[in-house]
Order: sequence, then structure tokens, then C-alpha cells
Amino acid sequence: VEANPTLGNHVLLNGIFVVPLKKNKFKIGATYNWEDKTAEITIEAKTELLNKAKKLINSEIKVIGQEAGIRPATIDRRPFIGMHPEFQNIGIFNGLGTKGVSLGPYFATEFANFLQNNKQLNNEVNINRFSSLYLSFKNAN
Repeated sequence: VEANPTLGNHVLLNGIFVVPLKKNKFKIGATYNWEDKTAEITIEAKTELLNKAKKLINSEIKVIGQEAGIRPATIDRRPFIGMHPEFQNIGIFNGLGTKGVSLGPYFATEFANFLQNNKQLNNEVNINRFSSLYLSFKNAN
């Protein structure tokens, strides 16, 4: 969207996210429609997001584009961070979900400390929590 609010470089989170991209341009999102399994844009989603954005942004809003996608989710709604269980030169940093805009910087720092300083990753996000599933899958094939 295009707007002229006084947000600076701040990200807003309150039912939706408002992320500054460049001067007067922002990305807003996202909707939750668990029944729609397509990646098609809808008027309903646009209307919902604009109504929520108007409550956060004290400025006229002009839509300059619309995107849609399918929201991926992890089984426990926690990020996947760590090294691949078999190929230790492949790092994994994914599954941040809708809170990724706020969790990303924190977990990026944690991952950097893991990679550079051998600091342990939080068990709730460590990819090793799924190692038994990986081994079961690998042994079955």
C-alpha cells in the first residue's frame, strides 16, 4: 500500500502487520482463511486488511498491489533452526510464521551465536527436536 503515516522504520503488529518498504510504501498482511487452499487474491481479503490497516495508520491508504499465498505452518508452530541432521554444512532457518517479522531478528542473533560461538539453540526451535522423524523417514526409504 501507499500511505503517508508517521511510522518511520517501525513495524506495527496488531491483528495484521504493517512493514515499511521504502518512503510511503508499506506491505500489510495477513489474513487467515483456513478453508481457501488457493493462492488467489480476493476482494474479501483486501477489504479485511484495509479495514484493519485504517485502524493502525492515520493516513489515506492507496492499494498499489495485492498478493496471495498459502500460509505454511509447522506442526508445533515453532521455527526450525539448526543444522541438517545428515549434511552438517546446510543450515536451516525457517518456519517463523506470521510472528517472523518480530521473532526473526532475535532468532537470527541466536543462530549467529550458534554458528560462530557454538552457543546452544533453544530446544523449542532447534531442528533436532524432529530428528526421530527424519531418521524414521530416511530408514523407510
